[in-house]
Amino acid sequence: MAPKKVLVFDYDGTIVDSYRAYARRFVAIAGKYSLQASEHFFQSLYTGNFAASLQDHALDKKDVIALIHDIRVPFNGKPEAIEPFEGMVQLMNTLTKKYRVYVVTSNLTSVIKESLAYWKIYGVKEVIGGEMELSKVNKLVRIRKRYPRAELFYIGDTAGDVHEAKEAGYVAIAVSWGYHTKAQLEGEHPDILLSKVSELRALFV
Repeated sequence: MAPKKVLVFDYDGTIVDSYRAYARRFVAIAGKYSLQASEHFFQSLYTGNFAASLQDHALDKKDVIALIHDIRVPFNGKPEAIEPFEGMVQLMNTLTKKYRVYVVTSNLTSVIKESLAYWKIYGVKEVIGGEMELSKVNKLVRIRKRYPRAELFYIGDTAGDVHEAKEAGYVAIAVSWGYHTKAQLEGEHPDILLSKVSELRALFV
């Protein structure tokens, strides 16, 4: 039977609390890519698609992928360093039993799979990372074509996530516990704006 609802999650800032760790790492390496070395600049890259924002600052695709790798280098093989938000492990394991659940992210597929395994989050149908396709819209559309009759939701924590979810024809659910604040997200007019993991649970469980 075809699913009635499909849930697609961002990872960083939505499932795991990676902002501080990745922001510090970005500031440390930004000069190598001739980028502004500040946390504010790092956060601003997520007002649109992260990769596209980097390309707007004169990085080509090869450099974008290199930067994504470079940010993650200190955390390779250390999934315990980036912890899930409280309640997310239990919620994800409930949702994967009830719905088709995907992860679409600008992070690396291998990093996400290692994190999911370490934190015992099971049942995610597929992880589609930034090295596979830089545009989240393209990745989301690819999933949507598999489920032409389903209602599709994208759950993310940035203004860019909201933009891309809407462009791909998804219900855009913004969560304010990640990279962007509630005020920043409100300005993008998501279909649903949540402030607590418990609210996300109430929506789908």
